[in-house]
Order: sequence, then structure tokens, then C-alpha cells
Amino acid sequence: MISLLARPTYSLSEAARLLRISPAKLRWWLEGGTRGSKRYLPVLRGEPTGDSQVSWGEFIEAAYLREYRRHLPLQRLRDLREALSREFETPFPFAVSKPLIAGHDLVAEMQGPARDTGGYVDGRRVRAAHAQRGGSDLLQASGVR
Repeated sequence: MISLLARPTYSLSEAARLLRISPAKLRWWLEGGTRGSKRYLPVLRGEPTGDSQVSWGEFIEAAYLREYRRHLPLQRLRDLREALSREFETPFPFAVSKPLIAGHDLVAEMQGPARDTGGYVDGRRVRAAHAQRGGSDLLQASGVR
């Protein structure tokens, strides 16, 4: 059975229209691309798939990514998303974590107990803050600027 987040929901062009971003930008986030001789990995997928359908999870993550890009470079967001995906064992960490931007720090309100993630983002440690807020713990990406 396919999860709701993994279910194809929109065409790439329809998702881009709803997100108010260009189809080329959404394709770049989903599939990565090449500029000059440099290859860039996807941000929202583990690897390029060639699929022009956008899942519900990818759509939600793209909406968060659109907002995060106002504060953080894409490479840092790619690394952060990858670390959170590994730590929380989900292909859609932004879609399931209620993440927030606080100044230049990316903060994600995660369900469940606080724990040391042991993950690194761009050489900087990602740690779980042991502050409680409304029954949820905060996961803070320290030093991601």
C-alpha cells in the first residue's frame, strides 16, 4: 500500500502553478541538474527519477522549501533535509515535522521524545534541543546559516 505522502498528486506544471514557482525551479528541486560541468543533486528526492508527477509529500516539502530559500542557501537546505530524512527515517522530513524558520536558524518541531540526532549538516552538528513546547520537542540545526 502506498502512503498518502508518496501518492502522485499533481503534474509538475500544476504543482508549480499552485506553489507560485516556475516549473523549471520545481524540476530542479525534484530532479537536480547540470550547470556547466557541475552536477547538482535533487533537493526533494534522493535521486533523479525522471518522473513528472509530484507526490503529496513532495508538494508539501516544496512549499516549505520555497519559504526556506528566503533565508538559507539551497545547498544547506539539501544537506539539512538529507540529515533529517536519515534521522527520522522518512523520505519527507519537512512534510511530517512542522518545520519553522527562526531568524537564520532552521528549527523543526518534531513529534516524540528529544534525542541527540548525531547527524551533521554541512559539517555542523544537528542536535535535539531538550526544550518542551506543547508536548513536542524542538530539533534545532545549530549554526546553519
